[in-house]
Amino acid sequence: MSDEIAVGVPVYSRAGALRQLLESVPSYVSTVYVAENGPPQDRDRPLYREAWPFELDVLRLGHDVGIGACRAALTDAVTEPFLWMGDNDMEFCRDDDLARLREILLAHDDLGGVSGWLIEGDVVRSGARDLRRVGDTIIKEGSDPDVVASPLPHARFDFIPQAGLFRTSVYETYDYSPDFETREHADFFIGHADAGEWAFASTPVVQTHHHKQIDAEYRAGRGQRNPDAEWLRENWGVERTVPGSTSDWAQLYDRSVAEEAFDVFRSATPPAVWLRVRRALKRAGVA
Repeated sequence: MSDEIAVGVPVYSRAGALRQLLESVPSYVSTVYVAENGPPQDRDRPLYREAWPFELDVLRLGHDVGIGACRAALTDAVTEPFLWMGDNDMEFCRDDDLARLREILLAHDDLGGVSGWLIEGDVVRSGARDLRRVGDTIIKEGSDPDVVASPLPHARFDFIPQAGLFRTSVYETYDYSPDFETREHADFFIGHADAGEWAFASTPVVQTHHHKQIDAEYRAGRGQRNPDAEWLRENWGVERTVPGSTSDWAQLYDRSVAEEAFDVFRSATPPAVWLRVRRALKRAGVA
């Protein structure tokens, strides 16, 4: 898998979170692309000068250019056929996580990307949704989808978290708009749902820690701006996106398949991690 899988993340102001992510990157990843849009004094962070077991390619962008520009820069730079796209406050659980996601993509040619479930403190969620259009409204609806067992349990959705492995060919049909400051995720998946060229999936076999580190500088800056509603209106005729009434897939998931997936996770995960996940799944009623 060497030279096949890359990792791409923005950084802005969360350098401590970025270090944690870099230290967890699987051993077979060839390149990590970092979209650096922090303030000028942070353009040469000490961790960029450290030796890493992969090539660290820092894309120095304008200060606070917005998340759309960061993700567009990452997809423009990548040369590998698979790119894990996420945020820098995430952390991989196991060395074979990306290999498992790649296994699903290789077995299903129409899948453009597949994400794992997210561990957020004591909560485990899939973050996967279907996008149901009602007039000028998009409803992000949780569902209890059909589970495909091969090569690993997964199910298809219109919308998956930014914690997934994507074919880089997906960005040839619809890429991230560099003009988006906050809602590039919705725009990207609404665009793909309208085009209908690629499907996406979620699997409970892979979990990713999401530490949700939003510091004061981030919250006071681009984290609070939301100027993208007009673009969604003009591009897709969408006035609003709203949550649906049904639960996250992690709460609806078929128990027997969840147990099978959890057994795979537990077999190669330290007890301190899988016991916490087990407790969270029990609270959600799926284990």
